[in-house]
Amino acid sequence: MTYRVVHCGRGAVGTAALQGILAHPDLELVGHHVWSPEKLGVDSGKLVGTADTGVIASDDWDELHDLGADCLSYFGDSLGRELECAADGCRFLERGTNAVTISTFPWAYPAAMPPEYGVPVRPRSCTADVLGVEIDDWNVVYESDSLDDDVETGVALVAAGTASVLHFELQALAGGRPIAVVEHADRVARGAGPQWPQPYGPRDLSYRIEVEGDPSYRVELNLSGPGSNGLKITAMPAINAIPAVCEADPGVKGPLDIPRSWARNARR
Repeated sequence: MTYRVVHCGRGAVGTAALQGILAHPDLELVGHHVWSPEKLGVDSGKLVGTADTGVIASDDWDELHDLGADCLSYFGDSLGRELECAADGCRFLERGTNAVTISTFPWAYPAAMPPEYGVPVRPRSCTADVLGVEIDDWNVVYESDSLDDDVETGVALVAAGTASVLHFELQALAGGRPIAVVEHADRVARGAGPQWPQPYGPRDLSYRIEVEGDPSYRVELNLSGPGSNGLKITAMPAINAIPAVCEADPGVKGPLDIPRSWARNARR
């Protein structure tokens, strides 16, 4: 079965998502929303460097609603405007159209949504519910450090003595201690902030899961190839989930609430 998709978002991750839709054998792009005037009227393929699709970018939400798509793929920039992005998605949901998004972070785990996004809740996380523990409180750690030399990043020059690495943690506390921690060490160059975790592998971008217990283990995803690989890994779980979301019962669904989805767009 082919699912008809309206896409929104042409930033870095949104572009990766749109490329994923165009390459997916079970998805058909039928509409594309953009905000920038210079993108209006342009074929969606041209906007992401692929062949023309016949789908022309529009800023008319009503026109896109009326297409009667099976699903909205929403990748709009939500920093500082999460409720606005949620409202964009709800316009489609109210008309009976399914939606996938990575833009509205509070929807990632519906049981923990703040009241303004759906339902009143207590402090919870995915991890805490699986472990069967109550979260007492949350703690945030935020630190930065600098290098003694200038660093040319290819985007801008990071001057010596200015922040060249940011380290932060979000800690879920239970019984007075962290039971789950999301940790980032974001650097402009290797060697910055050596006191904080660095990749084990040869590449600069990595994700690592560490479990301390019995047994204890560490698993690292070390991304090779172009920087766009990280964008694709961010975008594709939502895109690949579209068929499962379209077949699911109504309601807000997180990654744990739908069947595991698989990509079928392997090429020889």
